[in-house]
Amino acid sequence: MSLRHRIQPFLAAALLTALAGCYQGTAGPKQTGGTLLGAGLGAFAGSQIGSGRGQLAATAIGAVAGAAIGNDFGRSLDRADKLHQRASADRPRTHHRRQRAASHCRKVRQSVRLKDGRRSYYGTACRTPRGGWTIH
Repeated sequence: MSLRHRIQPFLAAALLTALAGCYQGTAGPKQTGGTLLGAGLGAFAGSQIGSGRGQLAATAIGAVAGAAIGNDFGRSLDRADKLHQRASADRPRTHHRRQRAASHCRKVRQSVRLKDGRRSYYGTACRTPRGGWTIH
């Protein structure tokens, strides 16, 4: 295999990297990385097919197809990261002073029926290190 054929995948990847640098969209870090990695792997795979002009075309097609697949895969990973961050932000993070910082506490309300009617009692329930709950 000649030197020219060996550097074709790297030239294609460099060209796609330069073009990706011009893109000013809202791509996340994994989407960008997936695009570049996919383009490089696709160009390499395409360079292994055919010879002459056919090999050059296969390298270009492999780079474009790899970039598209990597872009889609990276976008789905970025979307999953955003959902995970949003879910983590929605969890209660209150801690009771007497509990360790690693325990999770929640505000609770208990409605109790007494002879003279119903009463609501409020407190804080905290998970203990052993998995049980204590109410304060």
